[in-house]
Amino acid sequence: MAEPRNVWNVGAELGEGPVWVERDRALWFTDIKTQKVHRYDPATGDRKSWDSPEQVGFALPAEGGGFIAGLQSGLHKFDEAKGRFTLIAEMEPERPNNRLNDGVVDPSGRLWFGTMDNGERNKSGAFYRFERGAVVRTGLEGIAI
Repeated sequence: MAEPRNVWNVGAELGEGPVWVERDRALWFTDIKTQKVHRYDPATGDRKSWDSPEQVGFALPAEGGGFIAGLQSGLHKFDEAKGRFTLIAEMEPERPNNRLNDGVVDPSGRLWFGTMDNGERNKSGAFYRFERGAVVRTGLEGIAI
């Protein structure tokens, strides 16, 4: 069995959402507090980071290229070639202290994600689904992490 080893001392404050992206054979993850998206290629050792305009909880591969990223304000399309984030869906503008936390894509291609109080005190979080270009409330609300 292989021994674990540190391949990148990225200095993450709150690392989140590691995901293997087969199309470029690399590991992607975010650092929420430092507002960064990171990519590591184990074959070459290449490391790359992008600055996000807000706290970013996840970056997941999108059909057709690019990524869907969960920023504090909502879902964004992330174009890694240009380093650009474009808002797709604003989330919870009435809760400015909330942020998107983490997300996952199910086998049917739907994105499931949650929000939470950034101060980790209030039960103001909720659970959502994004499919066919629309955000759907699941009814799970009053969540705290």
